[in-house]
Amino acid sequence: MKNNEIKFAKTLVIVTLFTAIVLVFQLSRMGVLDTTREGQAAREEPVSAGEPLGALTVETDTPLIGILTDGKDPNKDYLIEGTAQYLAHLDYQYEYIEDSKVSELQQYDMLLVFLTNFDDGAYMSAVMDYVRSGKFAYFPYLPFDRNSYSSNLRKIGVLESQYENFSIDRIQDTGGVLGQANAVYEIPRTVDMSIKVRLAKDSELLLASEGLPLMWSLPYGEGNFLVSSSEFLASSESRGVLAYALYQGLFQPNDKAMVQPFYNVSTTVLEDLVVPAEIRNSAILAQTGVDQDDFTLNRYFRLFKDISETYGDKISMSYTVDYSELFNEQLPETLQRSQFRLYTAQVLASGGEILTGGYSNHPLGLAGELEEIGYFIPWKNEQRMQESIQVAARYLEDVQQGYTATSYIPPQGRIGSETLGRIAALFPDVETVLNRYVIAYPDQLLGDFTTLNQGNQYLYTLTTESGAAQWGTANAIHSLGISSFGFHSYSLLTDTVDFQDFSTDVQRAYELEQAYGLEKTTPAQAAERVRQYQNMTVHYAQDAQGFTYEIDLFIEGAAFLLRAEKTPVSEDAEIKSIGDMHIIYPKSPKGHIQWEESS
Repeated sequence: MKNNEIKFAKTLVIVTLFTAIVLVFQLSRMGVLDTTREGQAAREEPVSAGEPLGALTVETDTPLIGILTDGKDPNKDYLIEGTAQYLAHLDYQYEYIEDSKVSELQQYDMLLVFLTNFDDGAYMSAVMDYVRSGKFAYFPYLPFDRNSYSSNLRKIGVLESQYENFSIDRIQDTGGVLGQANAVYEIPRTVDMSIKVRLAKDSELLLASEGLPLMWSLPYGEGNFLVSSSEFLASSESRGVLAYALYQGLFQPNDKAMVQPFYNVSTTVLEDLVVPAEIRNSAILAQTGVDQDDFTLNRYFRLFKDISETYGDKISMSYTVDYSELFNEQLPETLQRSQFRLYTAQVLASGGEILTGGYSNHPLGLAGELEEIGYFIPWKNEQRMQESIQVAARYLEDVQQGYTATSYIPPQGRIGSETLGRIAALFPDVETVLNRYVIAYPDQLLGDFTTLNQGNQYLYTLTTESGAAQWGTANAIHSLGISSFGFHSYSLLTDTVDFQDFSTDVQRAYELEQAYGLEKTTPAQAAERVRQYQNMTVHYAQDAQGFTYEIDLFIEGAAFLLRAEKTPVSEDAEIKSIGDMHIIYPKSPKGHIQWEESS
């Protein structure tokens, strides 16, 4: 049995600069961070952690979650791995359940069920018995690789299922999973789906699209099922949905609050903004009636420039010098220097950061390290890979003298694990490697806010969004409090997205960030902050009257998040409440919170 036990209690946290404490609280809640310096995006200075508490007087109850999978769909392994990474951030214990242990489920506080064969009697019978006894099981997606119907689907609320390829462009939050009930999230880029279902009348619909059920709950015996029809809702960009499932399964039945990390950062990266290749047959260019350069400068970049001025965002950008397939033979330059100088100057003026995407748009790996799919040609050797990064770095340094890029985003988000392990030697200037959440290829690198190479470098995860910005932000706020946009102009130009719909979606996402006071940072600053606060641990105990906490290695200005239907009040902390989400800003390492109705 693979056993991952996460010993640190249940939270990490967030924000703050290093001025007077009262001013820190105000700045963090307004989303203000101004640490820029002339000629270069600022690097956030380290925050000194407090002293360990010593002997703790409160002990946190740690739930144990069982992950049940039949291992018959390797193409969905990334969903399980991403879920496990999220559980690790919450410091929850979880176990992968072996076949021989499928009849011993009662030890688990809830189940996450990733089955591809619903006709396996041993698995489904065990899960049914488990839920009937009063427990909670979440099915993150339904299998859709074959046109057959299993009678076991009826037990989790599905009366009929139809397998076909279709797409959705909006989600109705009928059950208030991510905030206000009946809120609608427009998704301009659309999401591909594969299964339509008709639900039993005793199912409670939670998420839907134009009447099509996407997520529902169903009582069964003394317990409950929670089911998603699409793997989209189990992906990393939908972690707020997963947080809701964990809250429903572990805490709400016991009338307890859920403690979550809240890093309180927002990053925006315009990926490969100056694309050297000319794009033809673009729906957006045809719609706007302008050429690519005009659109990029006067529509796309102006949108984010206005956003930067309105919301105080630090717009960052990544660049790739060349797209030639001959990059192993010669190193031609196709990126226009004048355009590059224009954009980088404006990005730096806003306090943003310049990230290198390397020399070419080819994934970073030698032969045998990555699957040879997509736009992939293996690099001949490590020397050529290193040379490509040096060429890209020199291009930036020539245009913006004195600026050294310390953040790197692999082309297509693909990098061989072997190359990642050697990255300190290959690219010594790189401190932060950005990973993309979107899984476009089976060999897509999986990583999640992780320290690399004994702490010398950091893997910071970026959610790539050509649309669905508001959906991604709502999920980010309700899970880890990290909104990390990677808007890709090439994808926007080649997809059939209406630019007005895209602009409206982005605007609503920033309004949502502002409502929760997320602080605008560059990726390097965000990565440094997350690294600083990951050592903090919130120990807590709660009952019907209140909530007592002790924070190990407390840092002034840091916070954590409570998800609870009850309203917290306290003299020991500042509290910002929006619905059932409560951001707690403790004044000291120890404190007590009371529930308003019992105060």
